[in-house]
This record gives sequence, structure tokens and C-alpha cells, in this order.
Amino acid sequence: MLSAEASAERDVFAQELRKSRVRRLWDMGRMIYRLTAFSYGAFSVYENPWLVRAVLAALWTASRVILRTALTGLIL
Repeated sequence: MLSAEASAERDVFAQELRKSRVRRLWDMGRMIYRLTAFSYGAFSVYENPWLVRAVLAALWTASRVILRTALTGLIL
């Protein structure tokens, strides 16, 4: 007998195979659009030096907080 997880994986795989070409093309177009929008957003952030400093400071602070909580054992 197949477990519930194995049958669910099989169903998802079969569903992917049944997708039409139009659906695959649509999904690829969405992926390209999202990548382009993300790239444009990242580029527009780097046009303003003060915004770059703010983003880098936020990333630095977040990474220090995450690292500190991970080292103290609060995150399992």
C-alpha cells in the first residue's frame, strides 16, 4: 500500500504532466515578469545612496538578531 504522502506526490506529478502548453507558457511568463519586476525594484533601490544604507543597516541588524537568538538557543 502507498502512504498518503506518496500518493499525494504521485498526484501532484501527474497533474504537472497534464498541464497544457498554454498553461506552461503562462506560468513561464509570470515567472519572467516577477523576475523583471524584482530586478527593477532592486535597481531602483541602488539609485538612492541613503536608501542603500538603510537597507544594508536593516539587513545587518536582522542578521545579528537572528544569529544571537540562534546562539542562545531560542530558535529550535
